[in-house]
Amino acid sequence: MSLQALVGGRAVSTARDVAYHFGFVLNEVAKRVTKGHWPTNSESLEKLGTNSDEIAKVTQSLCTFMEKSIDPNYRTMQEALEGSSLFDHSDGATILVFATIGIIESGVFFSGIRDASILGNQPLASQRDLIEQARTLLDEFIRKKE
Repeated sequence: MSLQALVGGRAVSTARDVAYHFGFVLNEVAKRVTKGHWPTNSESLEKLGTNSDEIAKVTQSLCTFMEKSIDPNYRTMQEALEGSSLFDHSDGATILVFATIGIIESGVFFSGIRDASILGNQPLASQRDLIEQARTLLDEFIRKKE
């Protein structure tokens, strides 16, 4: 069981709620596979002994892993990993896929932190805090205009 918090009447869990943006992350990985926009260049692919076809296979296995994660026949993460063949690919391709996911997640974190804060302030705890911060900023803006 994961830790949850009640936010606005909704139970929020950091372990569960990343699933909401999984589609976005995998779509970004797929774009990089098909368009060759990887954090490394083709020289790095060669050094790691892999290619874009192998990267596409790792990405497909990752999708299969996610499908198996909701299948009640796979009771543990280990069973879902084994059933997806996720780690049956070359180390180089697997490392590049997970490195790319890390880069994309860093962008998600950056965006989320920006969305949760205003002009570099700490994230706000409630709607009331957000409204008060907005009023303060508006007041400052109006004073500057006068």
